[in-house]
Amino acid sequence: SFIYPVYSFAARTWQQGVVPLWNPYLYAGSPFAADMQSGVFYPVNMIAFLLARPFTYTTVETLAVVHFLLAAVFAYIYGRGLGLGRIGAFGVGLVFAYGGFNVAHLGHLNLLESVAWLPLVLFCFHRALGPIPRPPDVLGARLLWAVFAGAAFAVSILPGHTQITLYIAFFLVLYWLWGMWSARKELLAEPTRSWATIAALPVTLAVAFAGAAVQLLPSYELTKLSIRAEITYPQAAEYAWSPL
Repeated sequence: SFIYPVYSFAARTWQQGVVPLWNPYLYAGSPFAADMQSGVFYPVNMIAFLLARPFTYTTVETLAVVHFLLAAVFAYIYGRGLGLGRIGAFGVGLVFAYGGFNVAHLGHLNLLESVAWLPLVLFCFHRALGPIPRPPDVLGARLLWAVFAGAAFAVSILPGHTQITLYIAFFLVLYWLWGMWSARKELLAEPTRSWATIAALPVTLAVAFAGAAVQLLPSYELTKLSIRAEITYPQAAEYAWSPL
């Protein structure tokens, strides 16, 4: 009920050859592309915006189906990257894509679009944190995997679900710390070969921010114009559950 009108307007505007920066139909007009949830620059959405003529509710449902499938395929790839067999990796894809979290959030399409890319981000990042190789020229290849991880992370940011973006970033930090701890002996023994491992996280986050800057920067500007910008922490935490 929320996503369809937003995506429908974006599709109609893109098909007219205009970037949907502004929504003239809400109040006296309001920023549109700057709204994180508009998904204006998300590549999969853009394909649907340009090709679906007319852009119908069925198109939105199809986008949901596509992202369940993407989540399953990416989780399968990640499972294989961790060394699982085909059956095990198939189970990973099945559980991740069709588990309670994704199914429960079917109505939050932008959340589903964002989280579907998580396994691909982790697959690339895992490759970037792999064992320190002997041939020096392979080090650059590992750094390239960090670039791929950042690119996948950037794509996952563009659908516009801030919480998922923060969760992925936080988990990458933990993943990186785990990788550093696991390879601590190699890092100390061969510091000249360890730069790719150390640089994996900064490179991934830098590429992700650069790739998603077209959405992040206008959205950041918009947050300063929101009434929520003036809410204090006690107000924001007013209805929070007690840790106990």
